[in-house]
Amino acid sequence: MVDRARTMGTFCKPPCLLSKAGSGENHVQVNLAGDIFVSFPTDRGPSLAINTTVYLVFEVRLDGKPHDAPFGRLPLVGKFTDWRELSRLAVRMEWGTPNGCYATYLQALHPMEPGSEQALGPYVSASALLAALKGTVSTETSGWRLRIPAPRIIEFSFGHLSQTVHIRERVIREKRPGPQAREAQEINRELKNLGLNVTPTVPEELRHGEGRTTCDACYVVGSRCHRSGAYADVRWKQNLRGRAKSRKHDWPDAVGCTFSYGVTDHCDLCRDHGRPCTFTPSAELMRSNRWREVGIFPLEEEFFEIIAPQWHTVTALADTVGG
Repeated sequence: MVDRARTMGTFCKPPCLLSKAGSGENHVQVNLAGDIFVSFPTDRGPSLAINTTVYLVFEVRLDGKPHDAPFGRLPLVGKFTDWRELSRLAVRMEWGTPNGCYATYLQALHPMEPGSEQALGPYVSASALLAALKGTVSTETSGWRLRIPAPRIIEFSFGHLSQTVHIRERVIREKRPGPQAREAQEINRELKNLGLNVTPTVPEELRHGEGRTTCDACYVVGSRCHRSGAYADVRWKQNLRGRAKSRKHDWPDAVGCTFSYGVTDHCDLCRDHGRPCTFTPSAELMRSNRWREVGIFPLEEEFFEIIAPQWHTVTALADTVGG
């Protein structure tokens, strides 16, 4: 059992209202921060509609492990120095109804959506959100990075033995250089240390032994989405079905990776993540969640009932201190 009090830091935002999204008549959206919005259909959960009051809870794992429902859905290995850290960030939305309280996780709908020539949209958003929660202010002047003003954070800590609550305002406004692009040699070394096979072409043992023509990243997305393979499952088939819509071209199934940029050492998917293709035996790739290093995380669309909403506790404490 995971001790959430020790492994998860939570940040609760004041209540906000759902608004109409431009993606369809039955879609709504919520503003996470700054210019970052997430849209979803109203049938995502009970009683969701325009002007529904919701409460956003930002979760950050404190043990260094990836969250099960990371906001950006990015693989763990990527092109920037803060890339792996972003997998620790998740956004949970809570709301109340006459019949109970519910929650669902909000994630990037299209994890391959371009944000700029330098980075994918989900990376840009997740990096800005995490920096704001940490209270860091980047000294970088690159125009493509999203900047969110550091929020005012009231910190509540609980003394379980003394049965006391400590309340203070956290005033961290640390200026530091923004995340930097990683060297190719560093990324290659990390992939090899993780047991992934870095090679520019499909090894013969994979091509003939398994019939594999795709790299690890494309295999994970393809085999767990459209193909009925040893590792396919219903959740991935349902929630990653939109991968063909995530770019201007369709991802092929079992016909090889897509190369649109005039290079052959990495496919389009791996290029946008800033790393070379890897070709690892499928059983090894899927064992112990190793696929997370190069594969896109699934989209968690389920809602669930909650007994103790975060906003109940936070609202009570805020009322106690007067704001």
